[in-house]
Amino acid sequence: MPSTEILVEVARFLKANVLADDYLLKRHPTGVGKLWKKITQECGFRYVNPHNWKKSYATVGAAHLGEWYKNNSYLFHKCCLHEDFRTTEKYIHQDADSFLEAFKK
Repeated sequence: MPSTEILVEVARFLKANVLADDYLLKRHPTGVGKLWKKITQECGFRYVNPHNWKKSYATVGAAHLGEWYKNNSYLFHKCCLHEDFRTTEKYIHQDADSFLEAFKK
């Protein structure tokens, strides 16, 4: 996962480049991908497409279910933006170590 400093940079980038009334999640998937690629270039971390980023979020979130979500799987799957927990389960990679290698520069 990106460091806190990277996350702060991403938040600043979004604040500077996305209008206040422009809801990021309502963008077409292609638009989100283009915006994310620009964010990764500006903030200096390796590009991973948004769909794989979401899968990594589910993988890391599952590993920290107790710590981050107080063992509340409903909260966890809602944070993954899924309507059905079965979808979240499909996103969790069983071989997390190899998947997390994708975040190294």
